[in-house]
Amino acid sequence: MNLSVKFKGFTEVGDHFDYIIEVSNLVNGEIWKFQRRYSLLREIHEQFKSAFGVTQKFPPKKMFGNKNPKFLEQRRSDLETFFISITKMKEAAGNELAEQFFSPRDREIINSATATIKKPAQPAVKKSRIENEVKETSTKVSEALSSKLFDLSSQPMPLDEEEQKCKRKQFKKLCKDLVLSMRSHVPSGSEINIALAAEQVKRHDCPGKLLKTLINTYPSVARASLTNILN
Repeated sequence: MNLSVKFKGFTEVGDHFDYIIEVSNLVNGEIWKFQRRYSLLREIHEQFKSAFGVTQKFPPKKMFGNKNPKFLEQRRSDLETFFISITKMKEAAGNELAEQFFSPRDREIINSATATIKKPAQPAVKKSRIENEVKETSTKVSEALSSKLFDLSSQPMPLDEEEQKCKRKQFKKLCKDLVLSMRSHVPSGSEINIALAAEQVKRHDCPGKLLKTLINTYPSVARASLTNILN
C-alpha cells in the first residue's frame, strides 16, 4: 500500500481515549486523519487476521492503569508499529477491508491531493559565468570568420566592386548557415528568435554587429553550431 501511517497522539473522549491516526498517500500527496479507540482497533486486527492472515502481534489489553499517560504513550507507539507493518503487506494492497480502514468516510482532509507539490528550486547560474562564455565565444567566432573572409597576412588593399560583392555573398552564406544550424540546437518555441536572426542576415553587412546579435540570441549553442559551420 502506498500509504504512510502515524499515530500522532491520543485524546480523551468521555470515559475512553481515542488515538489520532494520520495517513498520507505517497502517490498524490493527500493527507488525512481520523480517530479510533483501542477496542475498535482490536476488532480491526481480528478482521485483518481473517481477511489476509495477519500474524503480527497486536498490543495487548490492560485491565488496570490503562489511562496512565505513560501507558497510553507506549500503546500509541505499539499501535503505530503494528499498522505500519500492515501497510507493507502485499496481501493488504487492494484489500477492501484495509482500504476502508485507512481511508474511512469520517476522515478529515489535512492536505488535498490537488494541492501543488513544490519542486526543489534549481540552482541559479551565475550571470558572470554566462557573460564570460558569451564574450569568449564571440571572440573565437569573430577570429574564425575573419580568417576565412579576410587575408590578414597581407597588406590590406582596397577592394573593387566585384570583390566587395563576393565578400558580402560569402559572409551572408555563413550567417544563413548559422541560422539554419541553430534550428537543430535551440529548444522548441524559439522560432521567433530564429526568424529575427534571419532578418538580421538580410539587413546587415557588418560582421561584428551581426555576430553579436546571433551570439547574444543563442549563447548556449553558438559555439557548437559555429564550429560545425566554420570547420
